[in-house]
Amino acid sequence: HGAALANPLVDLGNARGCLGDHAGKRDLFQRALPMYEALHGRRSERVAYVLAGIGETYGDLGDERMEPMVEEALSIYEELHMEPEVASTLLLLAVCMGHRGAFDKQKELVERSLTIGESAQALISLAKSHGALGDAKEKCTLLEKALNMEEHEYGTDSLRLCATLYNLANAYAADSRGSKKVEVMERILSIKEQAYGEDDPRIRSALYSAGAAHASFGNAERQIVVLERALAIDEREFGKESVKVAVALTTLAEAYKKIDEEKTAASLERARDIFDLEGLDGEGIVERGPPPAPAPYQRPDSPIPESEDDDESYEDEGIAPAKEKATELYKSLQALEYKKQKILKAQEASKAEEPQVDAGMTLDLGRVPWIRAEKEHLALLREELGDDWSAIASRLGTGRTALHCEQHVQDEALRAAVA
Repeated sequence: HGAALANPLVDLGNARGCLGDHAGKRDLFQRALPMYEALHGRRSERVAYVLAGIGETYGDLGDERMEPMVEEALSIYEELHMEPEVASTLLLLAVCMGHRGAFDKQKELVERSLTIGESAQALISLAKSHGALGDAKEKCTLLEKALNMEEHEYGTDSLRLCATLYNLANAYAADSRGSKKVEVMERILSIKEQAYGEDDPRIRSALYSAGAAHASFGNAERQIVVLERALAIDEREFGKESVKVAVALTTLAEAYKKIDEEKTAASLERARDIFDLEGLDGEGIVERGPPPAPAPYQRPDSPIPESEDDDESYEDEGIAPAKEKATELYKSLQALEYKKQKILKAQEASKAEEPQVDAGMTLDLGRVPWIRAEKEHLALLREELGDDWSAIASRLGTGRTALHCEQHVQDEALRAAVA
């Protein structure tokens, strides 16, 4: 009755693996292995299948015994001339090479697999090898080809595309094509919205990932739109007093800081209340809502630099770092407000000493000397906003125009060069 028991064990093991229970799959396959060996012999197709399955779970669990298991399965498939199985097992062995950091060998194995038959999986594996070897452009090309194959197989709006799309987004970023990464992250969001709905908690990770992509590309307005939607989902899902919401508010405050100081302050006030910060140096965090979900399993000490690619989900950075960030942002806001008030007071004092002008005349601020506090504020704003002179002048709040700010910076640079 070995087969009658072995087959269900393998089926149950595969189900466990689909649910992320890799240890459970390993244990069930290990129970089935001696049964198949007794029935069919060690060099049989069923034994090779189970060996490959055990090897795959070892890889998922970070067990170095993966490689010999997969090598034996490959040798059996080659002996039996089972080309499709040889191709897929070569890819599994390539994963072993990636674990060891042998990316040249990994690339060689994937290319062998491709000579047997081209598949999206093989192209993705080869793309990762090129990425690990520093060839971001070729990685993009291979992933684009793999995506095209998946689109033909599953359709252009299938959720099964998301992992490859996320790989491609990261590849575009590595190849200095930030706008393409934004485009791909927006597509992932669109696919998930169509599958689940625009307010479903399952699109939360895609919203945060899209927000991060927009942030890296400097598109603050779109970043804020998606982060506000994510915050609304978090408030419904976890409660408005949850630490999850406080983390989201801190992320949103960083985005607001680029264009709206009032909203930045309001978001940080809410975050501070949830974090229970008594003043800026308060200790301890009170969790008033459900705790954050545990992080997914990560292979310990994995040497594979590409390991994050396959998971398109956004992971929270954690409560303590978010608390520190909220505190830092709040201090920054206070410092800017203090400097602004200092500038205004100094200007009022300066104006009192200036000769009065006729009602029909206007004071040319371009001729009014820059005071020290005003210069310091300008320097801070330049660090944050670069050469966006209109935004700098607006945030400076002292009546200076964009042209005044730009001209002052150029004059200071010229003085420094002469000195």
